[in-house]
Amino acid sequence: DLTKLTLSQWVGLGLQSLIGVLGMTVCYLFAVLHVGAGTAVALLYTAPVFSLVFSHLLLDERITYKAALLAVVAVIGVGMTTM
Repeated sequence: DLTKLTLSQWVGLGLQSLIGVLGMTVCYLFAVLHVGAGTAVALLYTAPVFSLVFSHLLLDERITYKAALLAVVAVIGVGMTTM
């Protein structure tokens, strides 16, 4: 519950969010420069699928049927828009 966070937890959450958004933006811009906009956008919109796979491999999180189905739908959607 966000209302129970202390001030130091809010600061940590804010810094983590800032670093995450800044890092993603910088990586996206480098990808556009090096591989082109189409591939960079495809990678950007399949990022949740990579998060799902890496959380399973690195954190031993369980992949539910619903998550797997939505990941497949996301990949199909990105594939359809890049054709």
